[in-house]
Amino acid sequence: MGDDVRMEAERRKLVPTDENLGVVMLQLRQNGGPAAIAHLCKQRIEKEAKSSFILIDGVRNVNEFLEFKKLGNAVLVTIHASPERRYKFLQARSRTDSPNSFQAFESRDRRELSVGIGESIALADEVVVNKGSVEDLKRDVTALLNDLKQKFTSELK
Repeated sequence: MGDDVRMEAERRKLVPTDENLGVVMLQLRQNGGPAAIAHLCKQRIEKEAKSSFILIDGVRNVNEFLEFKKLGNAVLVTIHASPERRYKFLQARSRTDSPNSFQAFESRDRRELSVGIGESIALADEVVVNKGSVEDLKRDVTALLNDLKQKFTSELK
């Protein structure tokens, strides 16, 4: 979903900094409602999806999840990591919107909490705790995705 915010920032000819992307994200939701970014993402899914099993990263509020449920079966998964760990991940990505200090990271967290991410985390159907190695996370997420794919495939039969 962040890709849709980045595409909108690019359309507006904005440099994709954390601040600019945050402003675009808030403006999209202010103008189009809490599920505005999900609407953009859903349009891309409907045009481009090559599978009925789709993974969407970056849901920030329950309204977005409910929008995706209109496409079919949906499960809300949260991957939980400590703030320090998430900050290190963002730093390692080295994207133009990575926060440049822990204070900026905390500001970003508060912005995301303001759009409802806390409720999405609290209402998640599944939770993966990310406190081990990258390999541990990949193993845990792969196992969960395989379980979900098997569940939904068997429900379609």
